[in-house]
Amino acid sequence: MKIVALLSLLILAGCAVVNPKYTVPRDRGYLSNNIFEINKSFDEVWTSLVEYVPRKFFSINDSDKNAGVLTLSFGSSRPEKYVDCGEIIIEGTKNKKSFLEVSKTTGTVKLLGTVNLQLKQIDDGKTSVTVSTGYILTIKEGSSSAQRWEFNANGKQSRKVGELKITCRPTFYAENDIIAGINFITRGH
Repeated sequence: MKIVALLSLLILAGCAVVNPKYTVPRDRGYLSNNIFEINKSFDEVWTSLVEYVPRKFFSINDSDKNAGVLTLSFGSSRPEKYVDCGEIIIEGTKNKKSFLEVSKTTGTVKLLGTVNLQLKQIDDGKTSVTVSTGYILTIKEGSSSAQRWEFNANGKQSRKVGELKITCRPTFYAENDIIAGINFITRGH
């Protein structure tokens, strides 16, 4: 695999004949609250969210106002904003690189994120919004098979890459942006 070859080059460049070490991404906790109550009518919340999300990095894939469902997607040329897959450290040197950074130099890294927003009218002046996020990270190197990690906002997934077990988890960047939008709506904007 090219990642293994690149790690070998990093070792040689550091003049050390040692194996790389992998540091698992830190646990950022859990999205403790993915259900929000907003003191506004369903129509006000729906309209505000439909106006808010395209201004950010989200695309609206599906919207069904009658069902109260907005499905968003996001991807990025900088997946490290949304996903953390740990770091590769070369022993005996100061060479430390994120796994995604190394992967981007040896192949292609693609991120597909989805956010499902479920809106429900509680009463005339109150609406709940449930936020659910999913991630699919794919890394492909040359003619080798693609590696794929799939997890949700409160999850993680590990895959064996060469001799290393690589764990990927969300950074909560996407979730925090949606929450900021919900807070913006709550404040009456």
